[in-house]
Formats: sequence, structure tokens, C-alpha cells
Amino acid sequence: MSYQGWDRGIDFDQMYRELAGIINKPIDPKRYRQKIGLAYAIISLCQLRNGSRISEAIDFVKKAIQTKKRKIEIRIRKHKKEDYRIMFLPKPITRNHLSLISFILEIPDLVLRARVEDWLKRHFGINTHSLRYAFITKLSRLGYTPQIIASITGHRNLNYVLRYTQKKAGELALMQLEE
Repeated sequence: MSYQGWDRGIDFDQMYRELAGIINKPIDPKRYRQKIGLAYAIISLCQLRNGSRISEAIDFVKKAIQTKKRKIEIRIRKHKKEDYRIMFLPKPITRNHLSLISFILEIPDLVLRARVEDWLKRHFGINTHSLRYAFITKLSRLGYTPQIIASITGHRNLNYVLRYTQKKAGELALMQLEE
């Protein structure tokens, strides 16, 4: 049995393709269930693409709906003082997608968060934080330093990122010895 760690063994690129596939499926705008699934996939893809917390992804998507911008500064939720990070709208998401899910502006963040968490659990067997760590794993494998990764993801304590990226690098080194 392989160790899956914080990212639950999620491959960033594969998850990106799966979520983008859901987003790119044609939907009937009159069917609420299809639109709600689209909303959850969009929020999840934004979280994955930016390595954010789920609350930050929800905040980002709601602001993207309101402003129609693809790059937005979002407040880092875990920090007591007002720290911000940049988030980008993934390429598969269009303005039309955002207009289809504008109804989420009326859903309280905590309710939306619980629904996205449940949707990810039912469809993929993962939690939302796994998407954040799949992003960190991807950046680590691309050679970005833990300091850069912490800066992008809004981690104040570099030890969390160091411990995680070193563990992943060690696993990869062990695995490569057998190849």
C-alpha cells in the first residue's frame, strides 16, 4: 500500500483535466442540478489551480462573477491581519460559465463550502484540502522552492511546506531507485 499523504495521491494534471471536463460539458441552463455541479467543479478547479483554501476559492469565484476579472487579489483566510494573495481564473472557465453560476452569490459561504466538500467526497473520494496539496506537490516537482510555494499558497509557517515537500521528494527518490 502506498502512502498518499496530504494530497491523497491526487495527480494535479489528471484532476485538472477531470474538473475541466465537467466544466466543458454542455449543460441545460434550465436544469439546476447541472448548474450546481458546474458551480462546484468551477470552485474546485479554482482551488486546485491556485493552491488555495476552499474558503478563498469560494471568495475568488464570487468576486470573479461580480467583477468579470480573471486575476483577483483575495484575502488569505487563516491570517489574522489583512494579507492578500493573487488568484487566477483557470482557462477552461469562461464568462458564460460564470454567468450560469451567478446564483451562488446568494448562497452563504459556509453552506457553499459544505456542499463543495460533500460533492468532492462523493465524486472523487477526496477532501478540499487535498486539492491544495496536489498543487503544492506539482510546484515542488517542477522545482519551485518551498519559500516560493509558501508565498504563492499563503503559508506563513514555512515548516509545513518544508515538511510536506521534503516527504514527497523523499518518496519520489525512493521510488526512482527501483526504476
